Amino acid sequence: MFLSTIAKGNLLRSNRGYRVRLPTLNIKGKHFSLQRSFGWIYTMKHIPTSDWQKQYDTLLSPLAVQHTYGLGRMHPDAEYLDRFRFEVDTNRIRFSTAAFKRLQGKQQVFRAGTDERVQTRMTHSERVAAISASTCRLLGLNADLGYAIGLAHDLGHTPFGHAGQDALSTCIPFEHNEQSYRIVTAIEPQNLNIEVLEGILKHHTPGQTATLPRSHSLEAQITNLADSITYRAHDTEDGLTMGILTMQHIAQTGLGKKALDHPKGIWRGIIQLLLDDLVQTYAQRTVELHLHNIDDVYRCKEPVVQFSPTIHALCKEYDAFMYNTLYMHPRLHEQSKEGAECIITLFHQLHKTPTAPVLALEERFMYSRNEALRDYLSSLTDQAALELARRL
Repeated sequence: MFLSTIAKGNLLRSNRGYRVRLPTLNIKGKHFSLQRSFGWIYTMKHIPTSDWQKQYDTLLSPLAVQHTYGLGRMHPDAEYLDRFRFEVDTNRIRFSTAAFKRLQGKQQVFRAGTDERVQTRMTHSERVAAISASTCRLLGLNADLGYAIGLAHDLGHTPFGHAGQDALSTCIPFEHNEQSYRIVTAIEPQNLNIEVLEGILKHHTPGQTATLPRSHSLEAQITNLADSITYRAHDTEDGLTMGILTMQHIAQTGLGKKALDHPKGIWRGIIQLLLDDLVQTYAQRTVELHLHNIDDVYRCKEPVVQFSPTIHALCKEYDAFMYNTLYMHPRLHEQSKEGAECIITLFHQLHKTPTAPVLALEERFMYSRNEALRDYLSSLTDQAALELARRL
């Protein structure tokens, strides 16, 4: 009766009777397939973990990072029989890192906490992860890996958005992706898969190159473009929400004019337009570069995932428009200036008179004062930084 009830709960009614909803069930870490015997009675057959993971790998492109084998982790770790290895990493990032929780209090474009309708660094990361995963799945790549990289890519971001990062960089060399890597390997070590760690490092800012033993995985490249797709879309959405941008402004740009035709709104139009181009260009690039397997991807010396020249030009025009119209708007410019001054003031104040958290970082990692301040200040939320500056 128990097995029959489980099986019956996984049936869908159709005009031809009933059919199985899912190919497998997961009960206490063991996977089972449903096999029909007669009538309503379904029996269950245990599938070894290695077998069902191999079954999923057969659905992936030869260019994808596989579930069943890869580069491994930095340190030996327990084998999880009920989840894929990149699912484990996603859970560790989301549930085990304080850095991820703090992203809710960090600025995307508008100061965190000023208006509940606008994006924070956390909602941005969630959207990047979702777009990366869905694009990877569409292209036959590893969606779990794309999701994990997207979720972790901004863990090391400073308060006050890019103004905070630029300000901290005047005090000590700083890149938020390198800080993200430092968080998951040293500050809050999670022993993630090497493919995720390299994806975090390979998520890069313009002009930056990471020294790595391999070229980008396709999943890492997709996450990098998913980031640019996401911020163009939701920064537009936030600008409209806060009354700084108007549809008339946006329609003056090539990208905006094309995206305005989307029936579900401008920001969805931007996402759809850019994703459609990414997918079409990806298909052309994999043929042009003669990529046949994952080793070809790792050896490839140029990016595979990119926009077409036409869309790339439209994106550059749109980014210039957003910079001049939104990011440099007096309201945001003043906010950015305040955030930058806060970071620089805190750096110099704490360098002279360090607080207990700064001294603890120095002792734990044998850091210099500057290195301890880098880790400490980049970890603060917007409000925590402002309150600390007021106290000091």
